[in-house]
Amino acid sequence: MTDQERRIRLIEWAKGYCQNDEVTEEELELFLEQAVPFSGGIAPGVQSYSLGDYSVSYLTNFPDHILSLLRPYKKIKFG
Repeated sequence: MTDQERRIRLIEWAKGYCQNDEVTEEELELFLEQAVPFSGGIAPGVQSYSLGDYSVSYLTNFPDHILSLLRPYKKIKFG
């Protein structure tokens, strides 16, 4: 998956997370700058490595510092 394809998927994910279909790619740019490398690359979302008996721990969710960039665009839906 290319970075551009990853950006498109992350934009759609962010719109769902924020419950806001009106948020634009330009508004999400800071989020995308940090989320694209986190979600892809050589070692996406690696939390830690261990050498003895080789072990790798992965984060399954975006860290709070990345999700906090979406806070201004979140909408609350009632009912």
